[in-house]
Amino acid sequence: MKKKIMLGAFLVISLMCTACSGNAKSTVVSETVATEKPSSDQEKTNKKEESDQQKPDKKGNAKEPEMDDQPEAQLELNDMSSYEEDLNEEIEWNEEKLGESASWIESAQAITETDYAWVSEAKDVLIQYFADTYQQDISGKVNAIETYAADMDEVLYGFSDGTGKVYFNRNDIESDDMFHVCIHEMIHALGIDFYEDKSGLMSNAFFEGYTEKLTEIILTKYGYPYEEVSSYGDLTTYAQTILECDESLLTDIVIEEKYDIAGRIDRILGEGAGENLLKAEMLIAIGVEAPEIGENCNTIISAYKEALSSTLADDVDK
Repeated sequence: MKKKIMLGAFLVISLMCTACSGNAKSTVVSETVATEKPSSDQEKTNKKEESDQQKPDKKGNAKEPEMDDQPEAQLELNDMSSYEEDLNEEIEWNEEKLGESASWIESAQAITETDYAWVSEAKDVLIQYFADTYQQDISGKVNAIETYAADMDEVLYGFSDGTGKVYFNRNDIESDDMFHVCIHEMIHALGIDFYEDKSGLMSNAFFEGYTEKLTEIILTKYGYPYEEVSSYGDLTTYAQTILECDESLLTDIVIEEKYDIAGRIDRILGEGAGENLLKAEMLIAIGVEAPEIGENCNTIISAYKEALSSTLADDVDK
């Protein structure tokens, strides 16, 4: 969803959270179980399977570990338990606002490439980006996206409803920013959104930052000007690191339809790391200004980048 100002919620602006927390540290650890030491032959088989799973794909990207390959890991994180009530209230509030969006949809009227050239131009650019960057043809998915103009909250440029339909604020439909907005919302419509993700609305802030950073990358890649028309703050900075170190994430979601961002991070860093990142980013999105929250984001994302970089380096050496 493309917002004109910083929003920590799904649809409309939320109140600034003013809760505070101490700097107590907690440790995220994957659970380990003592098992019988494997035989020599079994050990060789295990090593071969592990090696096969870590081999890079044709583009040199490390393959995502299997679900049951939970790594042993420890991350020293600040305790965020005092924010649980704020997070729960934010989720409930967003669910309520999500229900209100039904009235916006009722007011919607379809718009086409004939009505506004930026609709077809945005589709063409997205198709080209996936072809150039990932050698993937997503024309079918992109061309299936439906576009509408609707009456909606004035703080929004547009939103995606999770069914392949995107809606633009009728009051802004003639704005010069609409090509930018259209790219952003169509990325959501391709699956880069909370609707299908296992973490639900808790992943919203992560995907907003990721989508906006990807929008910037696409626009600049093809010579379009990029101007900040919303404020996602540090979320786009964190997203840039994820985009750089986990290049296959985008195609895994859009093409492979793997909707579990927290689980993906857990498989690299250990159980709980992904959920902690999503919670920290949501707290940033709703306006909590506390250094320990940013520290958690930096710790998790830095560890994720380092782990993936090490995997790729090991594959190159083999």
